[in-house]
Amino acid sequence: MEIMEKKFKRVSDMAELAVESSVDYILPDYYGDVRKILYTECVARPSGKFTDEEEVEFSGIVVYNVVYLDSENKPTGVSFTSDYDGAVKCRTEGLIGAYAEPSVTSYNVRLTGPRRFSAKATVGATTALVCEDIIAASGTAFVGETEPETLTRVMNLRSVEMSERVEREYAEVIERLEGVIADEVEIVYSGAETLSLRAEVGEEKVNVLGELLVYAVVSTPDSPLYFVEKRIPIEETVPFPGVTGAMSLIPIANAVSLVTNVNASETGAEIVASAVVEYEVRGEYNENVRVVSDAFVRSCPTENTYRNYEYTELRERVSLSEGVRCEVERGELPCENLHQILYLIANPKINTVLCDGDKLKLVGEVRFSGIASEVNEEGDVSYTGIKLSVPLEESVKCASGMSEGIACEYSFSQTLASPLIDGDKIEINYTLSGGVTVSEKKSETVLASSDAITEQSYEESSGRITVYYPEGDETLFEVARKFHKSLADIAQDNDIASTTSLDGSSVKVGDYKRIYIF
Repeated sequence: MEIMEKKFKRVSDMAELAVESSVDYILPDYYGDVRKILYTECVARPSGKFTDEEEVEFSGIVVYNVVYLDSENKPTGVSFTSDYDGAVKCRTEGLIGAYAEPSVTSYNVRLTGPRRFSAKATVGATTALVCEDIIAASGTAFVGETEPETLTRVMNLRSVEMSERVEREYAEVIERLEGVIADEVEIVYSGAETLSLRAEVGEEKVNVLGELLVYAVVSTPDSPLYFVEKRIPIEETVPFPGVTGAMSLIPIANAVSLVTNVNASETGAEIVASAVVEYEVRGEYNENVRVVSDAFVRSCPTENTYRNYEYTELRERVSLSEGVRCEVERGELPCENLHQILYLIANPKINTVLCDGDKLKLVGEVRFSGIASEVNEEGDVSYTGIKLSVPLEESVKCASGMSEGIACEYSFSQTLASPLIDGDKIEINYTLSGGVTVSEKKSETVLASSDAITEQSYEESSGRITVYYPEGDETLFEVARKFHKSLADIAQDNDIASTTSLDGSSVKVGDYKRIYIF
């Protein structure tokens, strides 16, 4: 007979996704030949997900942005894509979903001909698998008029809910150019990113706030390349049925497309960016599940069987959006006559998370890439690509200490950096944006079955008192089972406070010199 059945949802496993994507791209006829690559960028944009009980499939595109010098030394930009499609095998029955944030972990773009690029990227993600699970106990001990005494435990199982996905379109004028003919303006490179995202809980919804940064590198006939940008406030509502304030909310925003155009105006030209951003929110929390871990029947002996149940408990989610400043020597750049760094992208890579008291120390490096200009003695301007890296060591406040069974998942996004040339030094400021999720693997012994041994029985005695001298580590539950008595009755008879039949395992009776059994 089944006496207890607990159904719940939990994160059952964390699996790694890694898939390669490649493409050969030939420039259209109206583009000039490539003389030198200045800058490359690669981002993954997810487009679909399919889940069944054997695997989870992820698909999307990889976008490559390339800035190069053509045969006339003119800076030119081009974008092309490749598809990716990968699957994560599932090891858990009852799979109902999965979540991941795919990103490019490594890539390479090579020039294989005057007009031909060969590109390859590796897309990776840590995927959380979510399943419906059940814990049940059964047995003949639960048949009859007498209810068994049970011992229960509360397990905090890591679970997750996803909001609906919404799409928003933004069209903004980044810059107005006075006295310039629109047809003579060229967008060499453009980008978009979301900054300082935060989530506020509403009724069946979440408000996502932050900023959308759109930027472009612009070329005009009578001036060197220059950089323009605009920050757009974000305040979007994402439907999220079932959201609660107890959830750790993680807002997710992906710029899935960006088109930057130059439009004619009455006095010149306007640079207009049109971006489409997808928003969703992930809510992580601990689902409290009370299960039976032990039982006995007062009227007769019982024979129990048990099993170990392994699960993961969410310890903490630490979000970070913090300004970071670093310095590099001017000589580290491959520019003899450095004039200006047009733009610089910071790409943080976390290699290790260490525990330092009540803080987590993030250790890794930040890789910078961009384009700089040089000016020679004759005043001629030329352009070159720059790459450099600096160590990263950042601490975030965290109550969860690192120990055996503790695991950290971390994700940080690339961002636009602000370089300032000051003599022989270059000061670089950027925002370290992302978060760390701390979880712990646990195991709980739960009751699988309990069968009554009917040949022997225990009759209630009256008028007889047994004096029992408990051992040091004995619990109230163990004493009650030994004498086939009620936990609540023994607690009441011996003035053992704050005790019920549900938490007898937490009450140590070894401090009592004697226990009276009536």
